[in-house]
Amino acid sequence: MRKYLMFFMAFTVPLFIFLNIWQVFCYESLEDSVVSLEKEQDRWIEKNKRIVTSLSILSSPERIERLAVDKLGLRKKEPGSRIYIYSSENDGRLYE
Repeated sequence: MRKYLMFFMAFTVPLFIFLNIWQVFCYESLEDSVVSLEKEQDRWIEKNKRIVTSLSILSSPERIERLAVDKLGLRKKEPGSRIYIYSSENDGRLYE
């Protein structure tokens, strides 16, 4: 009986040591992956912030009005005035 116990301990102790080392290796590998993913997430967040800032600048009403007046030659409609649109595709009907 004592012989089997010694054999069992001689077999299990190295096995537990190996399993412990393997667990540490897996943990460190996963930790590296998490750190890498966190860095990538930070890059995406910063990129998203830059895009949102650019969008707010590009869609500002002052910029849109300046482009409409300077580049397209548009002007604001006077209050009470009407714009008539004629369509040749719909028998010349008038749209307001």
